[in-house]
Amino acid sequence: MVDIILQLKGQEVVANTTATTLSNASLVRVYAVANSVVTVANTSGTIGTFTIPGGFVEIVSKDPTDTIACAPNDSLLCTPLAYR
Repeated sequence: MVDIILQLKGQEVVANTTATTLSNASLVRVYAVANSVVTVANTSGTIGTFTIPGGFVEIVSKDPTDTIACAPNDSLLCTPLAYR
């Protein structure tokens, strides 16, 4: 079994409908406060979306300038990370 160590690269932030790059993070821990639709986008538009159930955590890999946001009335807590 391989242990994965995650290194925090910044403070946890609330990511709602305002898209954020999370300080240009390439790896982001996403916690859904409630059922939420997560959107990852770049300057060309939406790259993709996924639904995360409330209380769950996902790790999202993205390009540094890509943004993360969620649908109106959804709420995400996001933390920039790196593998160590």
